[in-house]
Amino acid sequence: MRKSWGRWRWVSGIRRRLEVSPDAPQLIGELVVLFFSPLAVAQARYLARKRGEANPTSEELEDQIESFIQPFHERLLKSIRKRDEQWPDLLYLSRELSPEAFKNVAAFRRMLQSLRTNRSWKGRFGAYRLKRDSQTGAAILLGAIQEVALEFIPSEYPPSAKPHPEGLLEDLDSVISSILRNVDAMAWTLRASPQPLPLLQACALLRLARARAIHQVWLPLRAVPAAPLSSQDVSRHYVGRDDREALGLACQMRYADGVVLVTGYRGVGKSSFVNRALHHVLAAQKQPSDCIVVPIVLSLAKTSDTSSALRLTVRALRYALLDAQHARPNTVPGNEGVELPLTANEQKAIREAWLRTVFKVSQTRSVDQETATEIGSEIGLDAGKILGGAAGWGLGLGKLFSASTKRSRVEKAQRQLSLLDYDENAAEDDIRNLSRSLAWPRPMGPGLPEVKIKLVFVFDELDKLDYESHLAPMLNDLKNLFLERESVFVLVTSKDVYYRLVEARSREEDTLGSYFSSVIHVPLLESSQVRTMLGDWLDNE
Repeated sequence: MRKSWGRWRWVSGIRRRLEVSPDAPQLIGELVVLFFSPLAVAQARYLARKRGEANPTSEELEDQIESFIQPFHERLLKSIRKRDEQWPDLLYLSRELSPEAFKNVAAFRRMLQSLRTNRSWKGRFGAYRLKRDSQTGAAILLGAIQEVALEFIPSEYPPSAKPHPEGLLEDLDSVISSILRNVDAMAWTLRASPQPLPLLQACALLRLARARAIHQVWLPLRAVPAAPLSSQDVSRHYVGRDDREALGLACQMRYADGVVLVTGYRGVGKSSFVNRALHHVLAAQKQPSDCIVVPIVLSLAKTSDTSSALRLTVRALRYALLDAQHARPNTVPGNEGVELPLTANEQKAIREAWLRTVFKVSQTRSVDQETATEIGSEIGLDAGKILGGAAGWGLGLGKLFSASTKRSRVEKAQRQLSLLDYDENAAEDDIRNLSRSLAWPRPMGPGLPEVKIKLVFVFDELDKLDYESHLAPMLNDLKNLFLERESVFVLVTSKDVYYRLVEARSREEDTLGSYFSSVIHVPLLESSQVRTMLGDWLDNE
């Protein structure tokens, strides 16, 4: 009997330690107070200001704040149940919830382990699923908090015939934005899986709800391009135009040669059109082919004459073909894992041409020629040899007489050669010779098929040049280069050049009339195309 009594007291003691006090806080209530009480305070303060109360204290607004907080309990539990249908109606904590519970994974796991479904000792074992997986628990709670915060303005201030007060919504917007930022930071810290909505997307939904409530239009735009679409953007955001023209230009870049005129009004998207064609070219180079296309894109907006344009072209050639940092060939455009098969002579020619566009290069050649002439004579008389046997008598007479003469002359010659200035003729010859050399087939690598390298030059922003004083002389000077085979030259100009071309074709023997192998006109967008482009600007992510 005594032994049974002791065992009962021991079990009762364990049960009492497992039980919580009758006023133990509930999880839902603590989450509402921690995250949503600032929203209730903002509502109450706005209504107080509207009544004429300048700076009411929280104690004075306590009853009103409590009435605003109550609906959040039901909304939060409903949102949690959407993520976990088996979520208990009541979950109790051993103590009040604080932001420290979301500070790190360990603290959050301890908070989950303290949960119980009722205040008795049996409730200790009711929330075992959450205790086992803290990442899922974080995803459920933080996702529900984010959803309730985003639904607050649409549910409390839906669109109506009369716009809601903008001042109130501005205060609520600030508080909800703070909640969303806290949820996003906690989700990353606690490694919630799955993650709630990204912060940018959540803020976009909040701005949209606020705009509807005050009868405004808010468009969540992505960064609107103010420059030609880059190689990264052109693959996703080149919309509104028929892509067949860009595909046609890409085919000419790969399989033909000549000079292509791309014309259109300023700002219509000519550069983006050319970049789209280059995108198709580089995408095709991911597959094996007998030709590698290397784009040379440069702006000639600030060039003053033909020589300056050719110097810029040579520099752009070097940057496109050689890795300046490691002094090695660049990788194949569009196929980053393969290196361009440039010969040693081609690499040397590219470096020397580039040096001549940057520095004044001198070559020194010295020829040292030395001519030595030596004339000499010597006369000597040795009495010992004359006397012969007398030397045996102990007489050493030595040299009786000696004479010599010597003359020498050294001649040296040195010659220094300096290269002429790198004018347009020299630059044009370098570009032409390099294009011809690259066009010769060469093995892609040991045991691999042969390929040739084709250069595609894109001269952009020619519409910035005055036609009579700059562009026309340049076109006339570069005609021989532009007609070089195995290369493509794309000239991006304005409508003025196109009109001059149409006029020139009506005259016989006009140079401009037979200059271009093809002319591509980039037209203005139609209304349906503009609508498609504007739709692409909307950030739907």
